[in-house]
Amino acid sequence: MKKKVYYTMFIALLIALSACQKNITQAPGFKPSSLNVALNSTDNLSSSDAKKTIDKGLVGYYPFLGNPNDASGYGINGTLRDFYSGGIDLLGLPTLTTDKNGNANSAYRFNGLSDFIYMLKNPLLNGVPPDTTFVPVIKGISQFSMYVRFKTDTIGSLQTLIQSGDAHAGPNSLALSIYPDNSVSLGWAFVTAYLFTGHSAYVTSKPNVIKTNTWSDLVINFNDSKLDLFLNGNLVGSSKTSFSTGGLLDNFRIGTTSASFPIWFFNGTIDEVRVYSRPLVDKEIQYLLVHKKIQ
Repeated sequence: MKKKVYYTMFIALLIALSACQKNITQAPGFKPSSLNVALNSTDNLSSSDAKKTIDKGLVGYYPFLGNPNDASGYGINGTLRDFYSGGIDLLGLPTLTTDKNGNANSAYRFNGLSDFIYMLKNPLLNGVPPDTTFVPVIKGISQFSMYVRFKTDTIGSLQTLIQSGDAHAGPNSLALSIYPDNSVSLGWAFVTAYLFTGHSAYVTSKPNVIKTNTWSDLVINFNDSKLDLFLNGNLVGSSKTSFSTGGLLDNFRIGTTSASFPIWFFNGTIDEVRVYSRPLVDKEIQYLLVHKKIQ
């Protein structure tokens, strides 16, 4: 009789455990990569693997802590610039301001008309000698990621966040931009000119995802012939490219296009910029949303 009772209790326990497991695996709406998951606790994220790996493959890091210098260790420092037209200094250089977390002198304010930050070298082209000919250095890139935290003061116009290469000379140029419909987009080799290689790619979000005076965290990943665009932790655009390795020109600008006559200036504040030689994973993208720079 006792054996029968024990056997009945054991079967009941197995049924209960099975029911619990079913409830866990079928919990509605649970997505580890979703922005809605566990972002209330920065302590949990700080102790995650993302914090340990976030600097892996980092080839350019511009936290703007009092200057436009590169904090990645590669020394590709930025230079504050104002576009000169006819020898006239238009409106001055980018100015230091508070960042997303209210820290003074930890971000740069751009006037939207003439100022930008310039690097002779592209962070992704480490090891490639500076160009000494008319045709800039071109290197094939099979994977990368770019991250920018920004807040725009205006919408309804084309604004450049990050540009590599020469927007007016042809292919192998890359631009991460805000468009007049308030979408965010990335174009790669988007101008067909005398050096056109036949490769071009484009990825964009839906309209009206960018709001004025609102901080945004933007990530672009390129890997396995695919461009993915993340805004505030959410995938907002994806595009399959016709190539697995795309050409990229030297030089790099923040806040405007790259050319002899820069245009499409950014109007607002850029908190920081990161460039990676690899794609970021979901946990790292989520981590960047809540991380704070070491002052």
